[in-house]
Amino acid sequence: MLTTFGDGKVNVNTATRDILMTFPEINEDSVDELLEGRLGGDGEANTEDDGFTNLQQALGVSGVPSGLASMFSVDERRYIRVVSIGDVDGVRRGIWAIYFVSNKDAVPVFWREEDLP
Repeated sequence: MLTTFGDGKVNVNTATRDILMTFPEINEDSVDELLEGRLGGDGEANTEDDGFTNLQQALGVSGVPSGLASMFSVDERRYIRVVSIGDVDGVRRGIWAIYFVSNKDAVPVFWREEDLP
């Protein structure tokens, strides 16, 4: 749930409930409002109207204290993690990689290969 990549801010459009609950200044009701608000007008996940377009909108909907604004973001994710696991005759091997994603490119910045049990 933590990464050394990025700007250090929590994206309110993608953060899980568990991540949002780590802030002692944010209560469960605020987290519920935030999660509900980012579903957009139709209230359905994974549709075009999902997500907040600006941080003020997110804070206003959720009641999250404005003093926490510098800790949050609504920007698109710039780093993604990709995991691939192969299994051939009981031999398991995995690789995971961190990519920086721009408008047209995905550039690997770190990867690791490992044997799996």
